[in-house]
Amino acid sequence: MSRTPEAIGVVADAAALPLQDGSANVAASQFGLEYAGICAFKEAARVLSEGGVFCAISHLKGGLIEAECGASASLLDQVFQSGLLERARASLEASYSYPREAAKEAIQSSPIELAYLESAKRAFDLLSSAPESMTRHSLRLFVKELVQLMVRRLAYEPSEAIAWLDRYAASLTAAAARMRAMQAAALGENQMQSIAEIFGAQGAASFLAAKVSFTAASAPSAWRIQAQL
Repeated sequence: MSRTPEAIGVVADAAALPLQDGSANVAASQFGLEYAGICAFKEAARVLSEGGVFCAISHLKGGLIEAECGASASLLDQVFQSGLLERARASLEASYSYPREAAKEAIQSSPIELAYLESAKRAFDLLSSAPESMTRHSLRLFVKELVQLMVRRLAYEPSEAIAWLDRYAASLTAAAARMRAMQAAALGENQMQSIAEIFGAQGAASFLAAKVSFTAASAPSAWRIQAQL
């Protein structure tokens, strides 16, 4: 916005734009409109003026990005299913319930602690065998930090240790939701045909949808969509 101070920002639903028909010269999207569904493309076509240009990069169903999102969501799900988060929290709570002078010995013989250690090993083994990815790297870092916390738990304020784990759990849950949202938003051939028909009905002089790769050696990752009314 600093480069175009005359521009006015508007927060709105992409599937119900607060703009008049034919009021825009350009409509553009980078991994955005598809999250609002096909109706968002209909809105983009509606607000374009005669001669107006539409450009978008959108998620491709079956593309590299969608595949990576699916793999990341699956890996996150497996970590959740290991029970690591719940068992680590239960062990932390149990640890802080003991008198401080007896806590260390009580922790070592606690069934709750043994359950946490079992889940930690399961998660570590899972991540060790998973293909390299940013999600795997982030999860390995999390498990490493969690193990360090658990080893030194009695040196931390109980509320701070539990809050740290809760924040991390929330961030991992949010990450899994983002991966699934990306998968759900990805556009397939049939949806692209519908988008082409939308722009055609709006009187588009040209429409192009092509699968693109971001590196020469990679599989297609996204759609490049261009239209002119």
